[in-house]
Amino acid sequence: MAQIQDEMKQFEGMPDNIKVDYTGEIEEQNKQQMFLIGAFFSGLGLIMLILIFQFGGISKPLIIMIAIFLSFIGVFGGLMITG
Repeated sequence: MAQIQDEMKQFEGMPDNIKVDYTGEIEEQNKQQMFLIGAFFSGLGLIMLILIFQFGGISKPLIIMIAIFLSFIGVFGGLMITG
């Protein structure tokens, strides 16, 4: 999409009354991505809430969530190193 937009900026001879709009599949994909990001963080919040009720405090659930986050960093780092 970026390549098409760059090519269209360099295109000369287009009348002023014509407007090029980049919508459709990309717009729908962006909407779905924003929904999934919101659902992900909502899910994390609910998991944190359940852990707080289970452990009766915030320190242990916070340690658990930080450990999960750090394990993802380690996993993705290992995958990037080993290919």
